[in-house]
Amino acid sequence: MSYAAGAGIVPAPARMGSSMMRPADDARGLIVAAWPRLFRFACALCGDRADGEDLAQSAVERALRGLARYRTGESMEAWLMHIARNLWRDQLRRRRVRGLAVPEAALDFEVQETPDADDRLVARDALQAFALLTPEQREVAAMILVQGGGYRETADALGVPIGTVMSRLARARRTLIDRLKDEP
Repeated sequence: MSYAAGAGIVPAPARMGSSMMRPADDARGLIVAAWPRLFRFACALCGDRADGEDLAQSAVERALRGLARYRTGESMEAWLMHIARNLWRDQLRRRRVRGLAVPEAALDFEVQETPDADDRLVARDALQAFALLTPEQREVAAMILVQGGGYRETADALGVPIGTVMSRLARARRTLIDRLKDEP
């Protein structure tokens, strides 16, 4: 079995003898192509690389099991992010019901090595500020600020009006700016 370059966990679509691929193979290829952005989105939601990877893998697993529900022509990336977002919300609800601390301020995210300590501290502070956002603000901020998505794309993926996306993003930016300007 071959694997997507760098991902190491999502099987690449099987190659067929003819140039025609079955719809399921085509959808699997779209999943592989969407993996990097799905992974970044999941990490941004969870605030932790390991939890983000688990979330992204769970979303892919659920998508593969429910491939019959995927509508051809729909954005595979948006569908995967929708699945990941629902799984993440379910995790938050379960933790609240069990009385466990919700890792909204999880600060275990691994910061990539940078040339100097100041850059690592800035990255840590940004992650801490991101963890203070509400789940709704974090979803929008992850899709727009981390993923580079557009307002319309984000609104469609989240199933909310574009005005809601704009207001959540504005509140998220305000929270981030207030938190980061207070840092020494």
